[in-house]
Formats: sequence, C-alpha cells, structure tokens
Amino acid sequence: MLPLASRSAKALAGWLGPAYGGGLELRPDLDAIEALSSERDDLWKRVGGATFLTDAEKRAAVGYGDVAEDAGEAEGKFNPAQPRVPKDTGPEGGRWSGGDAGGTTSNPFRIADKPAGNQGAEPVQSDSEPHWAEYQRTGKEPNLGNYSPDRPGWHDYKVGPTEVCTSQVPCTATEMADQLSRYAYPGQDPAQPVVNGGTYTVYDPRVGIAAGPVKVWVSPDGMTIINKTLMGHVFFDGQILRHASQAPNGAWFIETHGIGNNKNADLAFANRAQGPQIFRLMDQHLRLNIDQHHGTSKSMASLAGNDLDGILSTDRWRVDLGAPQSDPQPEGKSTA
Repeated sequence: MLPLASRSAKALAGWLGPAYGGGLELRPDLDAIEALSSERDDLWKRVGGATFLTDAEKRAAVGYGDVAEDAGEAEGKFNPAQPRVPKDTGPEGGRWSGGDAGGTTSNPFRIADKPAGNQGAEPVQSDSEPHWAEYQRTGKEPNLGNYSPDRPGWHDYKVGPTEVCTSQVPCTATEMADQLSRYAYPGQDPAQPVVNGGTYTVYDPRVGIAAGPVKVWVSPDGMTIINKTLMGHVFFDGQILRHASQAPNGAWFIETHGIGNNKNADLAFANRAQGPQIFRLMDQHLRLNIDQHHGTSKSMASLAGNDLDGILSTDRWRVDLGAPQSDPQPEGKSTA
C-alpha cells in the first residue's frame, strides 16, 4: 500500500503543482501509521545512539530538515487570522487568500483566478483538424497527436455510454448537439457553447483549479467533439473525444474516450484515475440540464443515487483504465 500511496501522492502533486506555483510535494504521514510505530522506535534508538553523527545528520536520518529550514517553513504555516475568500464567491470561497495577516508570509497555496466566462484565448488555426468524413465513414476515431501505447506516458480510458436523455423525453438531434457543445470540456460555463476551432481553459469542476488550454473541434453534425490539450496543460499531450448517439428507443447517450501520451507515467496514472470521475460528473450535470429544460428535473441528490434510470449504476456505464475493451451495451442501445 505504501508504494501505491507514494506514487499516487507524487502524481497528484505533479497535477496540482502548476496551480501552486510549482515545487509542490505530497507525502504520506508514516508517523501516523500505528503498525510502523515499532520500526520508527527502533530507528530513533539506532540514530540516537550513533555518537559519530552530527545533530543535523541525525535529523536528516529520521526525516527532519535543518533547524534553520524548519524555522523558515514555520513562517508560512497556518494562521487563523489570515483572510479568506468570501464563501459565496464560487469554488474558491472559504479558501485562504494570498493576503498578509498577522505578519505571516503570503500564502503559497492560492488558486489561480478564473477568467470571466471561462473563456481561453482566441480561436487559432491548426493543421491537426480531424478528418470528419473518414470518421463518419469508417467509425475510426481521429488521432490528432499520433498517440500510441508504444510511447511514454500512455493513457487510455473510456466513460459510458451514459444515458443523458431518456426515451420519455423528446430530445432532438439539434438539441443534443447544442447540449454537447455546452458540456464539451471540464469547467466549461454552459451558458457559452464551444465553437469549432476555439481554444479554452480547462478547470477541474470539483475544485476550480486550472488545468490548462485545449483546442476544441466540433463535427459538422455536432454529435462529436474533440478536445486536444495544448502546451501548458498539465495533461499535455492528449485528446478527449465526446460523442452523442441515439438508441432505437429514442434515448440519447454520451460516450467519452481519452487517449494520449503524458509527460511521464505518474501523470498518466493520475489522468486515468481522475479523468473518468470528472467526465462522469459532467454527464450528470448535462443530464440534469436536459431534465430541467423539459420540466422533468430531479435533484442532484437523486442523480447521485442509483434510482435515476441507473445513470450511475455499473450496468449503465463503465470505465476502462487500460486498453479499450468491449462494453456491455445498455438496454435499448444500438451497437451500430
């Protein structure tokens, strides 16, 4: 468990590092593990009895830094007088601001400010535009970065098919294309649908932390959207394909497929672990938005359960953390 915990902490630190200015390090607190207390006691006894070691060397051997280093860290520790962001101001509400309080240094753990409207840079042209005609003819997904499992940092995960519009709700193809454009990438403001060729900034919708820019491609029929990470994205390089399809009974489903080659194996591990959770959350909100438009809205509490047509039950969606596998088709879902 400890190697897995360390690896997960390292991957998470690499993911969150850019938002905290770099240099973020997360470590499991081994001293708090009761099963290791005897080993820890033995280490202290051996180090304490080593008369040939200096105090600084003894501190380093048991995991402590220099006295001067610890004193410097103390300046940035918790101060209850430090100002906080007002709780009703969005994802950052309740967090410490970067302001000085009581003589403390500025808080290094400050969330980046989110631009108004969650819009990124102006749309730019790219030579990597998907070949939509070939995709519609063959069903082979575009690969905008020559991503391959033979290259380092490979990740590959799928979410769905997730039912977002039931057969009892008369969703049209035009409506689904519009809805998909409003839930194209994480952290998107649904009031501002994406446009083909646009560049936008991705945010973790759970905590509001910026992940970086993506370029978005929309198929001519609006049923497929591809997000390609750009330089500066924490999970560069990769792509997300989101596709809407209708079952014979009239229900609509969303499928998400992420592939790419991240900078290292730890980031790929974090991507495979966090990506599916984020896109499942997006699909829940998309479903809720559709229900609200059609007057069949249910609360988020019911969305979080298994009673809403199985939207979260394992027989309606699954996540593949490895190579793509054949998914069991939901009831009424066409394999075509």
